Amino acid sequence: MGKAHPFYRFQQTWNNGFFPDNKVVTSQLNAIAGNLDSWVSTYAIGLTLSQVVAHVKQEIEVWNAFPYLGNYQVTVQKISDSPNWEFNINVFDLSLSTIDNNQVVTINGFFNPTTQIVVSASVDTFTPGIYSGTFDATQIAVEDEVANSLSIVNKYGSAMFPLVYSYDTITGIATSGLARAKNWQLDVNGNPTRLPADTQPQQNARLFQLEQLLHW
Repeated sequence: MGKAHPFYRFQQTWNNGFFPDNKVVTSQLNAIAGNLDSWVSTYAIGLTLSQVVAHVKQEIEVWNAFPYLGNYQVTVQKISDSPNWEFNINVFDLSLSTIDNNQVVTINGFFNPTTQIVVSASVDTFTPGIYSGTFDATQIAVEDEVANSLSIVNKYGSAMFPLVYSYDTITGIATSGLARAKNWQLDVNGNPTRLPADTQPQQNARLFQLEQLLHW
């Protein structure tokens, strides 16, 4: 499950000092590549493949936690060979790698299939991407609530929405106040639809006003 960014989004005119999401991700991947390269060249050879994978996952746990809040995944490929098998440990953000398959950090090497000991390993050269737009981040839990609220609106005409969303009854758009959640709208058939990413980055601010909850 994806994580919501802890900050709200700024108004569009305040965005000049912020990078789009995909530029942030490629910069983080470059840092991950540097960290892993330093560790692999010093410690990987002589460990078992599972120990190397465990270290990579531990590294990624750091980048997926606060304050980075990444959405990185780790996969392992084993390729039968003789006398040793080849392996690839891949680190990537699914959303970014879908539009740019070069944005993957890969540890390549060989291991003994009997003892599982790594006999060689290195990190492939990683080149950060150059981007100016945004990409659609993975859907987070609160968006399921929004989709459900829109379904209720379609059926009954009104509904309660999560506090981090505002619903415009004129446009029919539920606007997200979170950088890691997208806007939603009912399509022409009345189905809740996730709108595409904005053409410009909008991070770390609130774009809507909450109605006063209590009237005295």
